[in-house]
Amino acid sequence: RLWSRSRRLNDAMLTFNYRRKRCFFLPPIFAAVAFLLESTDVSAFHLPSAAGRRTWRQSKIPLHDSEAGSETSIQERKRVQSVNGGDDGIRGSGKSLRRLEARLTKTMRETCQKFDMVEEGDHIMVCVSGGKDSATMLRLLMNLRERLARPGGTNFSLTAVHLDQRQPGYDGTSLVSWLNSLDVPYRILSEDTYSIVKDKTAESKTYCSLCSRLRRGILYTVAHDLGCNKLALGHHGDDAIETLLLNAIHAGQLKSMPARYYSADRNVHVIRPLIGCSEGDIREYASAMGFPILPCNLCGSQPDAQRAKVKMLVGTLDALSPDARKNFVRAMGDVRPSHLLDIGLREACGLDGATGVAVDAKRAHLVHGIASNREGRSSTKNDTETAGLNENNLSSVEQE
Repeated sequence: RLWSRSRRLNDAMLTFNYRRKRCFFLPPIFAAVAFLLESTDVSAFHLPSAAGRRTWRQSKIPLHDSEAGSETSIQERKRVQSVNGGDDGIRGSGKSLRRLEARLTKTMRETCQKFDMVEEGDHIMVCVSGGKDSATMLRLLMNLRERLARPGGTNFSLTAVHLDQRQPGYDGTSLVSWLNSLDVPYRILSEDTYSIVKDKTAESKTYCSLCSRLRRGILYTVAHDLGCNKLALGHHGDDAIETLLLNAIHAGQLKSMPARYYSADRNVHVIRPLIGCSEGDIREYASAMGFPILPCNLCGSQPDAQRAKVKMLVGTLDALSPDARKNFVRAMGDVRPSHLLDIGLREACGLDGATGVAVDAKRAHLVHGIASNREGRSSTKNDTETAGLNENNLSSVEQE
């Protein structure tokens, strides 16, 4: 186990426990590849971060596992703490926490404005699973409610709902105490979906699909009973990226998570306010705020699940290109139909399905005008390179 509670320091690291109980650090790409090996000696893995890479290059602080903790000097611990602003990183710096909260709130506010997620008179049911994502979502929605609660603003109400799935060892005391401290009404449900999932899922299959469907059905019913017209889920940008890659690799479809959709049979709008936020920021914020986190015996209990492997793939790509995650999310909002192979999509956008030439001038102008405006906002060379392929660089990229 790594001795390190700091999140900024951790670069992509893989720890093996050998006879001498030493820690071995590998370059990010090799660490990610090595982690895929099914080795019982693997005890910890940390995905890279830009701040971590910079700090690691500057400090070269050795880290050891718990049994070799005595080898780590007090001076080294102080150096780690000084780098991270306190004993456990962001919690030691009020300014850092405020900046992080402001960044997350701004991203969520822009997402809500873009997809009309929050409207006047809305009653939003916030699904609180007991994890970091849903707790962060509830806190930020409360901040947004306070910000918009002014004359001429948007007034909406929140109700938090938590589902106890009757998992062995479940203890929701900390979550209930936290909910009691908030200015939000809440409701705790109890349904034995755990036994159903364990009983109905074959050994070679994952729990996630059936578990998600059962939970969603219960939550839809509760939203109707509470009179909520919207249901908020805590999926973030990394979830959307992983879903995009899973569908592309295993289903042959270019499809991800919608930021908002309408369930006609349930008469409820489902929104994902955190879809533009990164998991790293959410994890850091939840840790700094001290949100109660309830362990789940289903989620993450299957290390060979396809999503776990795709998460590792995204981590590898992010190690090779620090902007990979951000650009994946950006790409899902900047689609070029003329550069894809979907004939139906081309025709829907006013293009000829075979040639990509504009047929419906008005519709094609609208689609390509939006794309041109996006490119126009890319003023620097770096932004232009990441905005997408154009006629001049397409052939060189294809050759590469």
